[in-house]
Formats: sequence, structure tokens, C-alpha cells
Amino acid sequence: MILISSNITDYTTNLVIEWLNFYNKKFLRINEEDSSFFSIKDDNIFIEIDDKKINLNDINSYWYRRGTIKINLNKGKIFDEYFLEQERVFTDYINHFLLTKEKKLNNIRDNEINKLKVLKHAESIGIKTPKTYIINNKNDLSKIINIHKKIITKNISGSGMFNINGKINVVYTKELSFQDLFLIPNVFYPSLFQEKIEKKYEIRTFYIKERFYSIAILSQGSDQTSVDYRKYNIDNPNRTIPYILNENLQEKIKQLMIILNLDSGSIDFIVDKEDNLYFLEVNPVGQFSNVSIIGNYYLEELIAKEL
Repeated sequence: MILISSNITDYTTNLVIEWLNFYNKKFLRINEEDSSFFSIKDDNIFIEIDDKKINLNDINSYWYRRGTIKINLNKGKIFDEYFLEQERVFTDYINHFLLTKEKKLNNIRDNEINKLKVLKHAESIGIKTPKTYIINNKNDLSKIINIHKKIITKNISGSGMFNINGKINVVYTKELSFQDLFLIPNVFYPSLFQEKIEKKYEIRTFYIKERFYSIAILSQGSDQTSVDYRKYNIDNPNRTIPYILNENLQEKIKQLMIILNLDSGSIDFIVDKEDNLYFLEVNPVGQFSNVSIIGNYYLEELIAKEL
């Protein structure tokens, strides 16, 4: 049986499950929103969900897609802190147990990777990256703008989405210039800044176990998407085409993914006007359906077969 850890809103998981159904494969999907009950007896771990009780020893393939497995315990508020610590230890053991499976794809321990560490690792093996700074004051910020003339700022953590009063907000990449300094306080929260690469186009790659599936995104055709293609222009969509990374870069990315202990992930690059390719980041739980559809790669079927 195949075990999938995800969340209820992840559409990509649904697409993979459609292929598992097509191939008549048994699976159990656990969303982080689900109430799950676990028990351990001898060398067996049992999970109860939706009136089903399954022995995790019967799981032979595990895909960590998103979220975390939640354990439902009846606890009083007085002991919340105590029980949370017990849950943490138990959850960690379950994840460790699942990682012993013969077939597995990704794991929760590598869900949130450090973007700054990734950039340093990439540089160390010869992958081009934009000049990157962490700055918390206007004086230092003006100095790097003077050096690069144009810079961009983006989220330090992997996710740029957050919830305010039930509304989802997105942090996009933004260009800064000298004029923007008038709007910035003298001291501010430490933030990530990079030199702005004048790009010809962007590349989104889905990597899975030393295989590469890429598309080129011609985002410069619209002012709305020229800095961050995620600001989709519905009226004038970016042209997108299948793309093949050169073999030298593929070998370096393989090295990087080994260092990061990642089986798969969505990787972003940009290509400048002189055709130099720059690595931006890798997201272990990033969306890849657009790469699948545009490149005609059938990545959801590929993952189903991998499991």
C-alpha cells in the first residue's frame, strides 16, 4: 500500500491519485487537516482515520507531499504544553519509521530548507547565483543600490504566502531603486536583497531522482510579469515552451540535490541577456503541474509510477 502525506487543498496530490486509481493501486492519503489516531503495539504502528485501521508495516511506499501528520489526543488545556512535546516526539518517530520504507519520495524533515544555505551550497559547486545581501538599515541598502543600480527584494523563507484575517496574501519579488529609499525607514527588519539580473527569460525545472523536466517562461513580454512571473497576466499570458538544461548544469544540480538530501523539487533559474544562467532557489514542495502540462511531461503519472 502507498501512503501519501499532503493537505486538503493540494490539487497536485489529486492528480497523482487519479493515476494511482488508473493503475488500481491501493493508497491512503492523510491530510494535515485530518484527525488521526496512532497506537504502537510490539513492532507495529497502527493508524486510525475515517473508520479505517491500518498497520504502517503494510505500507511499502511513502510520498511526503506537504503538511504534517496530526495526532489527535484528548487533552486538557492545562496540559497543552506537555502533550505538545509528547506529540512532537511521537510524530518524529512516525516520520522516521516511514523513511525506512523501501520506496519513498521526499520527507518532512527537508520540507523547509534554508534559502541562504542553498545559495551558498550552489556557489560552492560552481553554480551562478545573484549577489545576495541581508540588510536591516537604509545606509547599507543605499550602498548596494549604488553598486548594482537596480536590486530586488524577496522573501527569505521558502514560502511567500501568509494568512491575515482569513485572507491569503502573497509576497512577490519587487524591484528597488534610489527613489524607493525615501519610503524606507532608517532601520527595518533584516531583509533579503539581490542584484537585479536583466533577464531574457526564466526557467522552471521539476527535478525527480536525477531527472530533469523544464520549461522556459518568456516573462519579459509583459511589464506585469517582468520582475516576478507569478503576477500572472491573464489577458496576455507569458509564452512558455519546453526546455532542456545543458548537461554540465544538470550534473551540478544533481550534486546540489544530494547535498540538500532532496529526491525532488521545483527549481527556478533566470537567463540574462548574455545567456548566463543563474540559480535562484529550490522548493521541495513546489507546484509542478504547469511544468507537466506545458512540457507534456505527464509528471503526475511519473510520480504515481515511482510510488
